[in-house]
Amino acid sequence: MKFVRMNRTVKTAALGAAAVALFTASQVPAHANGKDGRCESGEVCLYENRSWQGGLFDDNGWLQDYAGYKFSRTGDPIDNNVASVINNNGSMYWRGWQYKGNAGWHFDVNKRGQCGEGCDTFDRWSELPSRIKNALSSHTWYN
Repeated sequence: MKFVRMNRTVKTAALGAAAVALFTASQVPAHANGKDGRCESGEVCLYENRSWQGGLFDDNGWLQDYAGYKFSRTGDPIDNNVASVINNNGSMYWRGWQYKGNAGWHFDVNKRGQCGEGCDTFDRWSELPSRIKNALSSHTWYN
């Protein structure tokens, strides 16, 4: 009988430890994962309207498919709905892709603080070129 009680105690302790671990994992600050509605260092910031207006979607990872993601502030979908971009990452270039899964044509945005050849491409675009605007469905980062 004592063995059964001890076994229950061990099970209860294990369940308690698992609950604490799950709670702790869910307490990671939102900015550590991006997608918190703030354009912070290390993130790409996608805007629904030109001049960085309207809804905002921020991310610091690769995103293979924009389907199901929404802009903060407006709740509108980001898929094929991005009009302006800021690359707030000083060490990585950002690449937006036409289709999900990083397929089709792509559009590159320089690292934060970097101006491109002839200074005609930058780390931020107040309005994407007409063939790019409202036509992005995934993104990646590269050095």
